Amino acid sequence: MISSKNINNLADYELIAAYARGNQKKITKSKAETIDAALEQTVREIPGGVFVMNAKIYLIKGKYFAVEGDVWGLKQNANYKGFSVGDQVMWKTVAGYKKGTIEAIKDSENCVVIEDGTMNRTTIKFVKLMRADGPMPED
Repeated sequence: MISSKNINNLADYELIAAYARGNQKKITKSKAETIDAALEQTVREIPGGVFVMNAKIYLIKGKYFAVEGDVWGLKQNANYKGFSVGDQVMWKTVAGYKKGTIEAIKDSENCVVIEDGTMNRTTIKFVKLMRADGPMPED
């Protein structure tokens, strides 16, 4: 486990994202000059993230660091651009608008939504979502 913050021993932390920052492209693009900075990049990428378990630390080009691993945090703090797990949302498709519920936040760009009336799970970018508070928008 690795963290740059004080961990509350009484908090009920949960796994928010497994294997975060775990692709070669993100690792090699890191420009973090310290392990702390690399850790913060990884934790900040996952909304609600606090610390990393099963961490791997990489030295890139002999001068930069990257951290990957399982990000843990408080799910009730996990939100991005005002969206949280459990929110009712809608998005536009070729066939029109669909409604659903956010099941999980994958990273700072994507979430998993369960489409209303089905058990279909879809990964959707936050920029394509809108709140499903009212009627469907007109095309």
